[in-house]
Amino acid sequence: MQTVRKKRPPRLLSPFDARLVRIVLQRPGVVRAELAAQMGVSQARAAGAARDLVRAGALRECGQAPSKGGRPATRLLAAPSLAYAYAHSVSNGSLRSSIVDAAGCASKPLTTALSDPKNIGRHLDEIETLLAGGNGFNVVGSTVVLPGSPGPDNRTIGKAPWLHGAVTLELERPMLTNAEALLRAESTREPDLLDHLALAIDLNDGASAVVRTPEGASVLLNLMGTPGPEHVYMRRSFAKFVKENAARPDSSIAIHVRQGAPEVEALRLSESEGDVVACTLVDETSDSVAKYIGWLARMIRPVHLVVGSWLFAAGILDPNDISRRVRRLCPPGVVQRLAFRCIEGDEGSHLAGGGLCAIERWLQQMESDA
Repeated sequence: MQTVRKKRPPRLLSPFDARLVRIVLQRPGVVRAELAAQMGVSQARAAGAARDLVRAGALRECGQAPSKGGRPATRLLAAPSLAYAYAHSVSNGSLRSSIVDAAGCASKPLTTALSDPKNIGRHLDEIETLLAGGNGFNVVGSTVVLPGSPGPDNRTIGKAPWLHGAVTLELERPMLTNAEALLRAESTREPDLLDHLALAIDLNDGASAVVRTPEGASVLLNLMGTPGPEHVYMRRSFAKFVKENAARPDSSIAIHVRQGAPEVEALRLSESEGDVVACTLVDETSDSVAKYIGWLARMIRPVHLVVGSWLFAAGILDPNDISRRVRRLCPPGVVQRLAFRCIEGDEGSHLAGGGLCAIERWLQQMESDA
């Protein structure tokens, strides 16, 4: 019997196909009619392109969407072997590295002790050679996932290195915070995250948070740094930090404020990954964590709120208790529409999200080659 070999996905895509594949990557389970609406083309063109990409091995079909009276629509997913990316996660004095496929599945991590964090970059090429293993993978990028900012107990590494005097890392690779990677990993499991205002908070190491609008704009909130009494949870404290950053000439918040947007609205519109707009220290108690999450939820008023932390995995905090406390702290209008999940955010989420972001950047580059 003749063996049928799987077709290897193409390594180069046209700008149109790259955009289509990126939408499928971001919205697993999307159907052809939704693709057409997203891309602003006819259903026939979207269906034809999707069919060709399935045949080429870049996409795969997976089950059917519920029928709305007509013929059931087939769901689409990115083929896992479409592309791979290296992802590295820094936490607790160690570097965990993995190779992630287009389905968001990460290989078993390699762990490297970080005796001198300033020299992380020196190890990455060697680690990535080990991860590839000569398998001929279509590796398209690499990402390093870091705590949002250094904490008092780990003053060395963070994406906002000026807090606590941490070192500035020259890694020649895109850097994400834990929260950015967490939100990307969760949107694979819950594509509806991309349709509404979303807030992800990661309480591992240096706490971090990211806000994402349905239009795709995002802004990073670095949360560790300055301890304070309960008033730090109030809106006026947040406004103070926004005003401080609005005074920076290179701040994207400042640009939006100069264009006439209110300060809080400027936060939502900001596309910068570097604006530090809120700083606080969260004690590892149910009351402190719930107040902090509730403060952010009242300020941002997201539809989707995701909180990840080792505190849930270790049993230090009960996710159901945190959810109840946060909902009691929020106005009824926020609670009624709030989709809130507490998860055991860990390096697995950070690696998967970091790898998927690198694959998206590869597809965006091919889109821009038009």
